[in-house]
Amino acid sequence: MIGAPERREPARRLTPYCTGDCVTHFADSSFFVALLNKRDHHHKKAQEIFSDVLNGKYGKLVTSDYILDEGMTVTRQKTKDYEAAMKAGRMIKDSAYTKMTYIIKVYVEDAYKSYKEHTDKTLSFTDWTSYHVIKFKGLSGIISFDEDFDEVDIPRIPGKTG
Repeated sequence: MIGAPERREPARRLTPYCTGDCVTHFADSSFFVALLNKRDHHHKKAQEIFSDVLNGKYGKLVTSDYILDEGMTVTRQKTKDYEAAMKAGRMIKDSAYTKMTYIIKVYVEDAYKSYKEHTDKTLSFTDWTSYHVIKFKGLSGIISFDEDFDEVDIPRIPGKTG
């Protein structure tokens, strides 16, 4: 009788994102939305962080296809502007400073398990997928305006506000 295949964990740091002392951060959709929406109350801070990104402070940003989905959807909902949503998509998917990670089955399974087990946390399912990408790839932290990430063991830029 053939048994179920063993569950395999993705290798940590599947690809080296930086060499030497470089740090690499995951970029959340809240960062991209704030950066592109001038009415967002985090817009100015997002611009400051983006300037640091362009200057190499955070290495090459890692993001995911789930963030692409969220970023384009939320940008269009908030701005009512198709072109702004497409700009968000290009920024997340096609830019020189981001590397897209695709959410594979093991990330989905682990995110589901975390979501189910951590009923005291307010992270969304997508946030949990981001959390597991960060952990598996050994990233330095997350660039996000979502304070729910303060509930877990990942450094967040810009950090707690209060």
